Amino acid sequence: MKNRLRGSADHLVKRPQGRRLIASASASLEAAVAQARAADINAVVLSDAIEGEAYEVAAIAREVATKNRPLARPVVILSGAETTVTVRGDGRGRSRA
Repeated sequence: MKNRLRGSADHLVKRPQGRRLIASASASLEAAVAQARAADINAVVLSDAIEGEAYEVAAIAREVATKNRPLARPVVILSGAETTVTVRGDGRGRSRA
């Protein structure tokens, strides 16, 4: 019997078994809306295709949290897609507190 530690690593590689889409972004967001509304909380979907800097995308949440507009609290604000965080300087984070 061949020593598996010295031979090929082929046995360690997981071969793809196919991909299955189990939910779209839109369906996932709508399911989250349904859950929020079942808990008697207003829910709003902004989009399932939001792009841009994360801090810019978060502006609406800040507006709701600090000024209670354009949506009245309590509200669940949902969105999907991919936002970007641009690393500047030495790439070290800082406290926002």
